Amino acid sequence: MTRPLIFILAGYYGINGAYLLLLPRHFYDHVPGVVLSGPYNPHFIADIGLIFLVSAAALGWAGWAKLPGLALFGGGWPLLHGLFHLRLWLTRGLPLDRVAASDWLGVILPALLVALAAYRLKEARA
Repeated sequence: MTRPLIFILAGYYGINGAYLLLLPRHFYDHVPGVVLSGPYNPHFIADIGLIFLVSAAALGWAGWAKLPGLALFGGGWPLLHGLFHLRLWLTRGLPLDRVAASDWLGVILPALLVALAAYRLKEARA
């Protein structure tokens, strides 16, 4: 189940990166909580899209070649991004709103899953 999970997460991050690059204004206007982070900045959104594409490529390669170190590298950005969103949720007072649901389902949970998958890939190779 570990490799399929890595491939699913690679696909998820690849789609997310493409969304950020191809439809930056739509992303800014429609993803809950994004407008709260500051004014629309297409350059910044494109930078994040590129980072997600690198993560997706590294995760896909790691899953194919069974390389736990590369899986950890590919999951590094999503994991740090997820921890950042977890901190934002904590500083917001743990609300159960649309922004929290988007953060948990779209950012935090996938980040935790990619960390778990990288760890399990390492264990499978041992």
